[in-house]
Amino acid sequence: MSGYLTSLGIPSSPTLLDYVGAALFLGIPAVAIFEGVYGDITKEREQRDAEARRKKFPADTIILHQFPRPDNLPSSSIFCLKAETLLLFSNAVYENDLTPSTRGFPKGKLPAFSYNGKLFQDSQIGYSALVRGAFVKDVEEGLDEEVRARSAAFRALIEEQAWRVLLHERWLENRHKTVDSLLDKVPALIRSLVAWAIQNGVSQELHVTGISRHTPAERDAHLLPNLLDALSAQLGHHMWLLGTEEPTSADASLFAFLANAIYYKEGSPKVAAGIAERENLHNYFRRIREIHWSQWDATDPPEAHLAHLARGGVGAKSA
Repeated sequence: MSGYLTSLGIPSSPTLLDYVGAALFLGIPAVAIFEGVYGDITKEREQRDAEARRKKFPADTIILHQFPRPDNLPSSSIFCLKAETLLLFSNAVYENDLTPSTRGFPKGKLPAFSYNGKLFQDSQIGYSALVRGAFVKDVEEGLDEEVRARSAAFRALIEEQAWRVLLHERWLENRHKTVDSLLDKVPALIRSLVAWAIQNGVSQELHVTGISRHTPAERDAHLLPNLLDALSAQLGHHMWLLGTEEPTSADASLFAFLANAIYYKEGSPKVAAGIAERENLHNYFRRIREIHWSQWDATDPPEAHLAHLARGGVGAKSA
């Protein structure tokens, strides 16, 4: 799929460092990469470069630092997509800083926000800091504590469980298809090394969190359908996940997850098929896309692929 590699942070004329930077957010420990490959680059220099880049943007404007992604496709990082969707939900005025690596960001990951040179890291913690500083409207303003609690719970379900199930399918079950579509422009000399490093990092994370300790039958017949059933049941016939009048942060997380599974289905056919079988989830995705992301390509329709997968019975609902 054209532009898929760019969405991972690898530019049209990349260097080895760009490949390494793109690999970082896909699951490779930053210490191992930078000490093993670019140990001579100091943190002080990285910090200076990042600060200089942030100063290029206009004052009193939110800057979203994220990996490059094409205009007509979603970012393949759900956290970058979630962060930008939150800003759209908030009607925020912002600019994108599309950067191919995590150099200069102390947590070693993206996305991050900045405002007048001050850095706020993490899609949720950073957004909350912007809200506290009155730099952006809180999408959950006026909601009671119970609704906010449910929003936090569903964010955790999506980001800590559903996203990792998708990662497992993408990198551990369908590694070769993912590498073919995702790393096809990486020089052959290092493609296998980059692919191994990504898979190794993802494998370690998913083992620690327990996702990869389940058997394939347990993941496919229980974990995945139960997760999607819970999301579908909560959504019901509502416009937004929690039945609110306006979207919450949980909606940004859910939309980013659905978009990743639908658009980058080569590596996650079971998750995509599960979404296809739950019509309300698919319609929910399409509504938000039409409102906030109408520039995305819908002529190479993920919908057609989803219908095909659903007919094949992959990722069926649990009994």
